[in-house]
Amino acid sequence: MRKEYGFFLILILIGVITLFLEIKPAIGKDESVNLVEKSRVFSEKGEFKSAIEMLEGGLKNPAFSTEEKKLIEWEIERLRRVKLDYSLTEDELFKELDESVRALTKEEFLSWQEKGYFDCLKIDGKKLFVEASVSNLFFAHPELRDRRKDEIFKKKNTEFGLKLIKHLREIKKAVEIEENPYVLPVKVRGEMKVTPKEQFVKEGKKVRCWIPFPHVFPLQPRAELISSYPAVSWLAQPQSLIRSAYLEDIVKKNTPLYFSIKYEYEVYSFYQKVEPEKVIPYYSDSEAVLCYLKEQSPHIVFLPKFKEFSKELLKGESNPYFIAQKIYNWISENIYYSYAREYSTLLNIPEMTFDLRRGDCGMEALLFITLCRMNGVAARWQSAWEFMDDTARMHDWAEIYLEPYGWLPVDQYMAIFAMSGEHNLTQAEKEELRDFYFCGIDHFRMVANKGQNQTLYPPKNSFRSETVDFQRGEIECENTNLYFGEFNYEMKLSAVLSK
Repeated sequence: MRKEYGFFLILILIGVITLFLEIKPAIGKDESVNLVEKSRVFSEKGEFKSAIEMLEGGLKNPAFSTEEKKLIEWEIERLRRVKLDYSLTEDELFKELDESVRALTKEEFLSWQEKGYFDCLKIDGKKLFVEASVSNLFFAHPELRDRRKDEIFKKKNTEFGLKLIKHLREIKKAVEIEENPYVLPVKVRGEMKVTPKEQFVKEGKKVRCWIPFPHVFPLQPRAELISSYPAVSWLAQPQSLIRSAYLEDIVKKNTPLYFSIKYEYEVYSFYQKVEPEKVIPYYSDSEAVLCYLKEQSPHIVFLPKFKEFSKELLKGESNPYFIAQKIYNWISENIYYSYAREYSTLLNIPEMTFDLRRGDCGMEALLFITLCRMNGVAARWQSAWEFMDDTARMHDWAEIYLEPYGWLPVDQYMAIFAMSGEHNLTQAEKEELRDFYFCGIDHFRMVANKGQNQTLYPPKNSFRSETVDFQRGEIECENTNLYFGEFNYEMKLSAVLSK
């Protein structure tokens, strides 16, 4: 009996030790999370120095594991990036405004500050403004357009709207004639080059680079690598949610270091005229239900404020088409476009966009996706580049899934552009432009991403520069990330053949 009793005690002891070993990492992780949250009490008040000192103290704590310290290191890096985005002093901003706005006075500038016209932070006692403050002023306040000194910009903006509405009408006409939503295909040639700056790489070290590459799906049915320098080491699968070409090279003395790829792909314009009465509930085992109706932290989170807002906006609407359309139209009329600071510095993008009533294309898309998912409409991210005015630019938008139609494109930015950014169309034409981009899209696109916050392969050893999106490429030297400003990138996209 005593031997059995002793053996039983040993088993209990082993169980307790095992349980302790299993929960210890979780306890440590909670502590590191708590430390980060405590530091944010300081950083949110603009006391960055105090927040960083607290975090650096945590790094010295031997109780934290490598994984837990990584969490703390990321918060230090996030705060560093925030400070980079707020680069303008009050005097510097006034000088830029004076060069851009006619008849500006100091009194008017101060009144704009009081009214909250500018994205401003007080960092360690110093008032600083986000770099894009001048551009954002014109986006948010179109009444100032006539005071803008840049006449070339105004003319180009007006011509773009007229050109675009003509193209969209051609798309709809082709869809009607061909009785097919996929029309007007073009072959596009793409070339992207990423060049690290010399002072951030060292001779003899390995430099790794990831460059966006066209995803293959019905709208973009073919993509072919033409050439690269150096040779592509790995190319993601055609349906990868974050499709990249991976290249690497060793830094050599007196030898320029850069990474480039050339490719061709085919892309269609698309327009689906949805008949709302034909929209049916999702099948329980569909891709939409399994993957795209859920929360996806840190940004797609069903906050109480979103639930209350949805009740008021939707008023009991149950048809997925009308739910998504009401959300889309509300965004087009209530959110204005604004260049944003880097996504990696933002804790919850849809909440910020909703609260401030402003954001760039990706922020608008994430707000739309979040509101759709929490109200039963499957939605997902889509992004990479566009070249609607012959100049390649980064762009983000969304897709919704409607049964029996499948995945349909929705471009929130184009809706906002139509309603508040375009100045030379009639109200009816603005609404026509907005309505097209709800279940329609032009062929001036290169899609590389079908999901946000995706993981690159091969895995990156350092922090990502773009944590939400993947457009400008990623690069690291050994285990050190090269952040924006530490490398240059160039993207060229051009339609070479109309079929």
